[in-house]
Amino acid sequence: MVPGFGGTNQQLARARPETVQSASMKRRLWMVVVMLLAACTAKTQPPVFPATVAGAWQMKGSQSFPAASAPELIRKIGTRGWWSATYEGPGSATVELYELTSSAGGL
Repeated sequence: MVPGFGGTNQQLARARPETVQSASMKRRLWMVVVMLLAACTAKTQPPVFPATVAGAWQMKGSQSFPAASAPELIRKIGTRGWWSATYEGPGSATVELYELTSSAGGL
């Protein structure tokens, strides 16, 4: 006899597969729900580069690029996309911003 169970061992053996199956189905249901929620996340908005930096640098233009066009090293780390902005002032500067697939990749 199993403590807390009023039936026979044979009844326990019959009840057990249903309990295991029920727990397995609940686990699968939760996994499907989590995957659906993850798939429905909003796409990242492109960054807004400032029009003026330090009063002397003026933005001349900005662009967004697909992840596949990122430099090879950045693609190996893992990137979702990247953006570039060009500034002119006492010289010229290009700023590149990469959205990485993991925060550890930025280190």
